[in-house]
Order: sequence, then structure tokens, then C-alpha cells
Amino acid sequence: MTPLVGIFVGGASRRMGGAPKGMLRVPLEGAPAGRDEPIVGRLVRIVRSLDLDVVLVGPGEAYDVIDAPRIDDVARDLPRLSPSIVRRLATSEHETCAPKSDGVWQSLVSRWSASALVLAERHLAERRLALHALLDALGAAELTLDPDERLALADWDSPADVSA
Repeated sequence: MTPLVGIFVGGASRRMGGAPKGMLRVPLEGAPAGRDEPIVGRLVRIVRSLDLDVVLVGPGEAYDVIDAPRIDDVARDLPRLSPSIVRRLATSEHETCAPKSDGVWQSLVSRWSASALVLAERHLAERRLALHALLDALGAAELTLDPDERLALADWDSPADVSA
């Protein structure tokens, strides 16, 4: 079974002045200076280059220009997410795994087993909404990251993050 990779988009993006963060432009790797692409476009390209299925998760008409199916949910952006992290998640021997940063699960860069749905529904019914608690309850394995991969998990929450 081919893993399905969900890329989280949408949200109000209040700290970015309402601009859809996933449509912010990043340099196109290996291309001449001045060539760029939207963050979400880059992530879709990475996922597809690994022969994985992809879906955009979240609302937002701005993402209609991205050639990928979309379902509703919450927002997230990872402009520097590396192909190596996606590849390692997709090929992990562990059904459920995620990296940790300073001892905290990075749940939105994670692999979830199909069987996690039953426990997730129970957590939701009990109003236990923290994804890190669900990863703990599932006995998730930690995906160890090298220093460059750790930097790839930095996200953009404000205009200052973009220019940094």
C-alpha cells in the first residue's frame, strides 16, 4: 500500500497578515537565482518525486492552482522540509513514528498507522486533543534527525521568520 502524504494548508494566517503561508515563494533548488515556487508546490513536487500519493489538507482557494486533491482540516507550513525526511517517514519500519524537537513530538511531520484511527477517535471523544499524547499512547517510534533535518522543521509563523 502506497502511503498517502497529507500537506496541511489553509488557516487564517493572522501572523502573516492573512497571506496564505503555503503560497509564499521559496527558491527553486538547483535552478538559477530568481527562480522560485510556492512552499506547497515544492512539497507536492518532493512527495511525487518519491512516488507517493499526496493530498492537500485544509481550506483555501489560493491553493486551487496547485495540482493536488484537497480535503478540509487545519493549517501548517514547512518551507524547508527535506525529501530525506519524507522518504524516511514513508519507508520507516515503524507504523507510527515522528521526530522530536527538544523532547516534544513534531506530530505534523509524522507517519500514522491506519489502526491509529480507533485510538484517535477515543481521544477525540474524551476531548484529549493533543497529537503528542496520541503518539505517546500509540507507542510511536522517534524518527531521529540529523542537524540539517532538524533545521528543515522550522516553520514560518510571522513575516520576521520569512526574512530570517
